[in-house]
Amino acid sequence: MIPIILASALLAAQAPAPPQAPHTATIAAGRVLTVRTAEPLSSKRSMKDDAFIATLDQRLIVDGFVIAERGARCEGRVLEAGKVKGGSQITLELTKITTTDGQTLKIHTAPFVRREITSREREFGLPPRASVPFRLDQDVTITERVPVR
Repeated sequence: MIPIILASALLAAQAPAPPQAPHTATIAAGRVLTVRTAEPLSSKRSMKDDAFIATLDQRLIVDGFVIAERGARCEGRVLEAGKVKGGSQITLELTKITTTDGQTLKIHTAPFVRREITSREREFGLPPRASVPFRLDQDVTITERVPVR
């Protein structure tokens, strides 16, 4: 009888712990995400709906969890580029961030507008590695990806 009790106690001790539920975090609307452009963006050469690539300038941390590392890939699009009354303008929005666990997180930001008022028509824009702040328009909820065992 003692060996059977001992064997069942050993089996119970060896049973794996139940998996923890994946962590969920919400990035609140109003949060500013600063990125660095990977390529030049120009009021003359960029066109509406052109995609652009950027990298996150600082780690994105929510509730103590690192959602995306500094240098994480970000994507955006040109909303408007070209001449406006009295100068030139380029308007951008950020649309995606690649998270630490490899997810592509869709986001929506307020437009970033850069306008140059001049009496002459000239091209202007953002050079590579330009720092550009984007403000989230909506909350974004992310659930960590749990590896399959």
